[in-house]
Amino acid sequence: MRIRSALVLLAAVLPFLPACVERKMLIRSDPPGAVVVLNRGEFPPGVTPLEVPFDHHGTFAVHLEKEGYRSLDTRAPVPTPWYGIPPFDFVAELLLPWTIRDHHEFRYVLEPRWEATSLEEAARGHEEILKRAEEFRREVKESVPAEER
Repeated sequence: MRIRSALVLLAAVLPFLPACVERKMLIRSDPPGAVVVLNRGEFPPGVTPLEVPFDHHGTFAVHLEKEGYRSLDTRAPVPTPWYGIPPFDFVAELLLPWTIRDHHEFRYVLEPRWEATSLEEAARGHEEILKRAEEFRREVKESVPAEER
């Protein structure tokens, strides 16, 4: 009789327990403030750092853009954990009396985009590169070979 009463009580209380799986992705960029588009617009766009809840595991397409930087198209793999595989997902979502936090963080570095404002500025940049290359050649020619040291 005691076991039956405990089972009835458990069945009555179970639906009110805070059991669930909380899935979130945190997307960061260096520099911060990049616009993020996930899965080609499946999720609302946002700005880094961006926290996005998701329902299913898999590989997410990530597009980042920021003025003055090259845009970045990449992927964010979110593997399925044990509690996401049937029948374990049923237990994790409905029967466990605590919340499982399934959080994933992704960091992306955006490369600066160099744009010359004028033809003269581009030529100066080109001349500076050639000058540094010539200095490097001179240093290599003047250095003592390793065998002679």
